[in-house]
Amino acid sequence: MDLMRRTLFSVAALLALTLPVTLSAQGTLQGRVTVAGTGAALASANVSIPSLNLGGTTAPTGSYSVGDIPAGTHEVVISLIGYQEERRQVSISGGEITRLDISLTETALLFEGLVVVGTRAQPRTVTASPVPVDVIPTREIVNQGATDLADLVRNVNPSFNVNIQPISDAATFARPANLRGLAPDHTLVLVNGKRRHRTAVITWYGNGLADGSQGPDIALIPGLALRQAEMLRDGASAQYGSDAIAGVMNYVLRNDRSGGMIEYKTGANLFGDTSDRLDRGFFPGDGEMHTISGNIGLPLGATGFLNLTGEYGNAFPTDRSVQRNDALALINRQGNTAVRQPAQIWGSPEVSDEIKLWANAGFNFDDFTQLYAHGNYVTKQVEGGFYFRNPNTRSGVFGTSNADGQSILLVGDMLDAQDGVLDGSAGCPEVRVEGGVVADQEAWNQVLNDPNCFTFQKIFPGGFTPQFGAYVLDASAVGGLKGTRGDLSWDASAAWGKSNMDFYM
Repeated sequence: MDLMRRTLFSVAALLALTLPVTLSAQGTLQGRVTVAGTGAALASANVSIPSLNLGGTTAPTGSYSVGDIPAGTHEVVISLIGYQEERRQVSISGGEITRLDISLTETALLFEGLVVVGTRAQPRTVTASPVPVDVIPTREIVNQGATDLADLVRNVNPSFNVNIQPISDAATFARPANLRGLAPDHTLVLVNGKRRHRTAVITWYGNGLADGSQGPDIALIPGLALRQAEMLRDGASAQYGSDAIAGVMNYVLRNDRSGGMIEYKTGANLFGDTSDRLDRGFFPGDGEMHTISGNIGLPLGATGFLNLTGEYGNAFPTDRSVQRNDALALINRQGNTAVRQPAQIWGSPEVSDEIKLWANAGFNFDDFTQLYAHGNYVTKQVEGGFYFRNPNTRSGVFGTSNADGQSILLVGDMLDAQDGVLDGSAGCPEVRVEGGVVADQEAWNQVLNDPNCFTFQKIFPGGFTPQFGAYVLDASAVGGLKGTRGDLSWDASAAWGKSNMDFYM
């Protein structure tokens, strides 16, 4: 019995002596992960010790902390999609904090960056996502000849469709884009993970998938302002709402806190077959465009940033027209030499004085809390051609019909207009129109020679083609506060957006 008591006492004493030693033989690893060359903080980077199954992720400021690490030498792995993985041997001392700061270098991957759409879990790489997600780096966007972001994204992602529709009413000023063949407002558009406001235009072609839709206009974002573009090409309405039926597009703005760049682009459709009045600018042909843009990163506090992007550009219209058949009939059969060549323009509109200003900022209060904001101000004038008004057949302006339903010219009696009595005082004849041309030349000559017989052809002998344009204004401001506390991530934000188009003809 005494032997058993002595044995139990010895075991208890041994445990009591070794327990404090075991607890005290643990340390903590802390540090900060940044981008090599710029010093920008890298959020959501993985910091792990694979042999111990320990690790964590970096906060918005790039800082991290991994505790309860046994004393000794361990291999630490730091990784983030789109950056070269780093491995370090670190010696941990019991009861002490060891610091390890790491700079990660960007790698030339097809897909890079952290994907923040398609899942609530962070981090989540493209290869681990159960839905198709494309991450387009900024170099694939800016290393193209075009300047319109909608065209740039279309060129690198076949699921995204947008084009120029000649004579498309207000859609000339805000082109409807679609993902996977669904309506423009069936795709959720985010900027830095926040919803982008919709454009002022409700699209209506009279048929087609875009009718009645009202989606955001991504063409207002300069390509130089982007760090990357993310596309979830699958339905995500269960997570994001009904405006994500086609998928989600997230445009991530640059967050560099140093450096900058200036870019100038110009071009034209050289030696193209275009009408004389559109052969403008320095280069022969049409569609000449000039765009200058710049980006600069500024430090905001010890680890914060203020990234600014500006762009200014002009683009002349294009002409891919052939003369209309009714205009040819006026010229060849009636001898109307006042009809323009071509009477109606089919091509891209003219864009004048396009100014795009974008800002993205983040200020870190501590290692776990960040104040962020982004916004834009965009103005431009867009003008394009409209449908040709035939001088013989355009109802309500040039043409009408008589009691027998025959097409005739619309002729006004000026004497009746003066006395208010509709008795045909001027004796203006009825001028028949057949096949789009004047059939009674004698009556037509009488109208032309009589000052009391009025027709709009005396003002517009060759008809006319209206010019339809708009002054576009778009602005937005988004601000918020986000952070982490243990396993909890929180985010509180507010947003304001404005889209205005002032039409003229």
